Amino acid sequence: MLFCVHQERLFSTKRSVCPRSGMVSSGGRPFIKFGQQGQVIDGLKNIGTGPAFTIYGILFGPQVNSQPPRDRYVVWNHPALTPDVTGDKITLLQGCHISSDTIIKGYTLSVPDDADHNGVIARFTLTYHDVFGRKYASISDYQSQIGWMKRGHFSDIEHDIYELDQQTPGAKQSNQHFSRAGKIAQP
Repeated sequence: MLFCVHQERLFSTKRSVCPRSGMVSSGGRPFIKFGQQGQVIDGLKNIGTGPAFTIYGILFGPQVNSQPPRDRYVVWNHPALTPDVTGDKITLLQGCHISSDTIIKGYTLSVPDDADHNGVIARFTLTYHDVFGRKYASISDYQSQIGWMKRGHFSDIEHDIYELDQQTPGAKQSNQHFSRAGKIAQP
């Protein structure tokens, strides 16, 4: 038991999964084209001390004319990442119900429309679990001139991206529909 507690403390000292530098732009030009399907980004990198499991992410663009962003891309259940390893390229998906104003540890999932976020063209929020089942979030903004800027890394978050999606009315309605459809289709 003492070994397990020591291991848990060791894993807690440094843990982060982060986007890589070329994910949103190349040569200063954005290559994520919000609203288009099949967007591919560079893999995620685990810069922590232990493996990361159950990795979910959501990428929102900026607000347009003070309106919340409609387009978002998600990463559903990315394969586990061992420390200091970069994952394979990711094809972003568009299917989720999470609102851009959903908050994790005081940060919205989308880029705020304020002076502190001038030039920020995307916000990428990642959630993941450690070997002990604890949940973490890593929030980064992509600024067109600087690149990725870490906004925060948080331990012991209440819900991961998937759980937040499942709490929305749209996801609940979809789940009920598919559950009913499955029952009807059974012989």
